[in-house]
Amino acid sequence: MVRYPELERYSIGWRMGYGESYVMVWWAWWDTAFSTATEKYNYFRRHNLPVEWLDWISLQMWSEQDDIAVGVAELCARLG
Repeated sequence: MVRYPELERYSIGWRMGYGESYVMVWWAWWDTAFSTATEKYNYFRRHNLPVEWLDWISLQMWSEQDDIAVGVAELCARLG
């Protein structure tokens, strides 16, 4: 992720320690920052997150989605 590039996608650092603390604050901000999927998508597009994070991005954009693959497919379609 942009904030801590030294932490790999599936690193324990995102679930414990400084990565987890950062994500918790980020989630609180995220919940109020955008009202549409387009705004959310544009946020991620500006930050150019790696492909390895598409499943995580999908969950942030469509948290009600039961099938992460559907969200990833939507992101891939938008990316072209």
